[in-house]
Amino acid sequence: MALTNYTELKDSITKWLRRTVDVNLDDFIKLAETTMIYGDSAIGVEPLRVWQMESLESVTITAASRTAPLPTRFISAKNAYFSEDRILTYKPMAALNDAWITASPDTPSFYSYQDSNLLLAPTPSETTTLYLDCYIAPAALSSSNTVNAILTNYPNIYLYGSLAAAFGYLRNTEEEMKFYKKTAGAIKSANDSSIKSRMSGTLSAPTPIRRRVP
Repeated sequence: MALTNYTELKDSITKWLRRTVDVNLDDFIKLAETTMIYGDSAIGVEPLRVWQMESLESVTITAASRTAPLPTRFISAKNAYFSEDRILTYKPMAALNDAWITASPDTPSFYSYQDSNLLLAPTPSETTTLYLDCYIAPAALSSSNTVNAILTNYPNIYLYGSLAAAFGYLRNTEEEMKFYKKTAGAIKSANDSSIKSRMSGTLSAPTPIRRRVP
């Protein structure tokens, strides 16, 4: 079963449901993307964190400003640094505010997040560049963006997540939970494979989808 782009994903959702639904399939795909990016502890789904989502982003830090905009589609930072010997430490926002209040302007040593901004402490004393080794969410699928790295490498995550959302809409709890379980398994497998890939230097192959028996 071909599942390489946005159109084929929508076709597959319809075929697996074995019925036409009276809502936009984009809603199910969007819900699947939200689940894969942030996870859902209530149903046992961990967030997707694979090497295809990793990126090194640069952020301009302006003197006398303790905030800077986060990169587009930013999820979380693994590391933040100015250079190899100037690495920042993450602090929860309350602790960061304490450090900010008591410190004079200097090179920031700590960081946190607030909405779509990066928060720094102490307040920067000069304009410079900060580097974030971080996770970036894949660009959402749509009619104008038909492919992304997650669909290419892990199409089962998109399909199972979309089907779980669809069956939830149809009030079929048994099928909904079955496909959430499949989603959880596919994400865990992808995360584990990504960790092994980084350790071995071998990139993981795209995950096949088993054909559904009519």
